[in-house]
Amino acid sequence: MPTCPHTAPATDSAAGPLWARPAMRAVSDGIFRPGGLALTDRMAELAGLAPGWTVLDVGCGTGASVMRLRQRFGACAVGMDALFSQVRPQEDRNATAAPLPLVIGTAEHPPFRRGAFRMILCECVLSLLPDTRAALATLHALLAPGGILGITDLYLRTGPGSPNGAASPSSLPHGSCLGWRADRRAIAEHLHHTGFTLRRFEDHSKQLGELAARLVLAGESPCLLSPAGACGDSTGPDTGTPGYFLLLADRRTA
Repeated sequence: MPTCPHTAPATDSAAGPLWARPAMRAVSDGIFRPGGLALTDRMAELAGLAPGWTVLDVGCGTGASVMRLRQRFGACAVGMDALFSQVRPQEDRNATAAPLPLVIGTAEHPPFRRGAFRMILCECVLSLLPDTRAALATLHALLAPGGILGITDLYLRTGPGSPNGAASPSSLPHGSCLGWRADRRAIAEHLHHTGFTLRRFEDHSKQLGELAARLVLAGESPCLLSPAGACGDSTGPDTGTPGYFLLLADRRTA
């Protein structure tokens, strides 16, 4: 496993987050996001991730993606999360394994130098942040010239099979996973204004539906996909259809 000298393992604190609930862990294998590690692999492969690349996983949770990138791709991967309660690298691992390099920090205020990473991952995180553009601008600064940003997240589609259009998200609740009110066009604008060039955009809404179905079968509400835990009238004819996407974007140098 590669060594990343500019990080140190973080420690744990109090109560765990939503994904730590037994039912949530049962339906998601401890990775509470659509597509799981399969989409992590997809991003890495599309980016051409090579051994020795420095990679930051923003909102790393237990560090599952960090471990995957280090073990499968030979990357010098580091995880960062805002909550001590989410950084539990030993929870599902052999007790004799070396701790993963996970640190406490946020997308807006990361504890890393400028240009430290060749690639940054944001898996089901960006839509939850209060200022998406500010976070993207900070991540842009963390990337080295030629660096790559990989994102998987929820977004708005205009309807079944229509991931390219714009939606009217006026009734979506703040604090939900769709609270950033973003369709594909808005996401592309966020990237452009913060110094990124969109390289690839893929719709993976099937994985969102599969996770929701597993929640129902486990006796849980699919509304738990929102941290606010409320569906209400969050989607409907005037708001577009929730979907899930994967994208890669290149850091512009000018």
